[in-house]
Amino acid sequence: MEYRRNKLNKKITVIAILILFAMNAITAFAYDPLAGRSPPNCTRVVGVNSEYIFVWNYVGNKVTDYPKSGLYTNDSRKQLIYSLPDFCREITYVSDDGFTVLVEEGLFFGFNKLNQPIYTLYKKGEVVKQYKLSALYNFSFELHNTSDGYIWQSNYQYDQAGNMIYIKTYNGRNVSINTLTGEMAKTPSYFDYGLMVILFITIVIVLIKIVKKKKLLNKMLHNKCYHTVEKRC
Repeated sequence: MEYRRNKLNKKITVIAILILFAMNAITAFAYDPLAGRSPPNCTRVVGVNSEYIFVWNYVGNKVTDYPKSGLYTNDSRKQLIYSLPDFCREITYVSDDGFTVLVEEGLFFGFNKLNQPIYTLYKKGEVVKQYKLSALYNFSFELHNTSDGYIWQSNYQYDQAGNMIYIKTYNGRNVSINTLTGEMAKTPSYFDYGLMVILFITIVIVLIKIVKKKKLLNKMLHNKCYHTVEKRC
């Protein structure tokens, strides 16, 4: 009986793992990486009274009169308020006052390492928050591999009015990020749900075993008590 239970447990574990792989493979067909995106402008006027101008330079393609990425006074002085690193192909989200910047570190990655940053929040040029791929993915094989590199988003939506980014990942997470605070909310991944299922099944099996052992123990105690009574008689 114990051998059968162990065999059943192994079968359940294998089935759960196969389901996880299947769900991950299905999401790969939802590939539309640039949906809803457009290249950002190189400058943007910000500030309560339009007194600043935010500049983002791309490596090898600097904006005239602005040698560094960052915030400048919007006048003839062009005084630098704070600077940021030059970008490659990152997408930036700039607050209306110009002092909060959320940088998305690119959609494609050349290698599937989970320690790569995906979002960095700057306040007045200083890093205050950063998320890596490991915040959303349990394993590197969950990333979608294409001829251009590895992709971590299967769907994307930017709500500019609400200052929110909504993302769907290839491992089944729904993610929302506030572009002003950098706060991230996420749902469990397929792997997380699989673990929950396995944990639930394991708990049920353990409880069944405990109940059966308790019934067996009660039966043994009952038989022992019965034989003791018989001897006394």
